[in-house]
Amino acid sequence: MAEGTKAEESAHGFAEAAIQEVKAASLEKEGIAKANVIKATGQAETSRS
Repeated sequence: MAEGTKAEESAHGFAEAAIQEVKAASLEKEGIAKANVIKATGQAETSRS
C-alpha cells in the first residue's frame, strides 16, 4: 500500500514539474515577443528621424 502511495505522489510531482516547465517556456516566448515589439518600435522611431 505504501508503495502505491509513493508512486502516486511521484506521478503528481512529475506532473507538477511538467506544468512548471511549460509555464516557463510560455513566459520565455512571451518575453521574446515583447522584446521583439520593443525592438521593432525603436527601429521604426529611429527610421522616422
